[in-house]
Amino acid sequence: MDIYHLTGIICHQIKHLQAAVNHIMELLWWCITSQELGPTMDKFKEAVMEEILRLQSLLSTKREQLTRLRTVLQASQQAAKVALTKLKGKNEKEKTMVTKTRRKLCNELQVLTSEEDVATFSSLCAMFATRRNEYIAAG
Repeated sequence: MDIYHLTGIICHQIKHLQAAVNHIMELLWWCITSQELGPTMDKFKEAVMEEILRLQSLLSTKREQLTRLRTVLQASQQAAKVALTKLKGKNEKEKTMVTKTRRKLCNELQVLTSEEDVATFSSLCAMFATRRNEYIAAG
C-alpha cells in the first residue's frame, strides 16, 4: 500500500465518522426536544453523549494520522528530489569524464600514425593481453 492509498482510506473513514457524529447529534437533539423525559431517556442521553465523545476522539485520531501521513509523504518527496539531483550531477560528471577520456584516446591514436608506432603499440597490446590472461589464470 502506498501513502496515497492510505490517505484515501483515512479520508473515507473521517467522512464516515463525521456522518456518525452528525447522526448521533440529531438523535440527541430529537431526544431533548421530545416530551418523554424520564430516567430511561437520561440513560439514553448519557449513552449517546459517550458515543459522541468516543466518535469525536476517533475522528481526531484519524485526522492526526492523516496529518502524519502527509508529513511522511512530503519528507519522502523531498528525499527523492535530493537523490535525483545527486544522480543527475553524478551522471553529468561521468559524461564529462568519458568525453575527456575519449578525446585523450583519439589524440593518442593520432600520435600513433606511423607504422612503426602502430606495430609497437600492437605488440604491447598483445603482450599486455597475454599477461592479463596469465594473471587471471593464476589468480
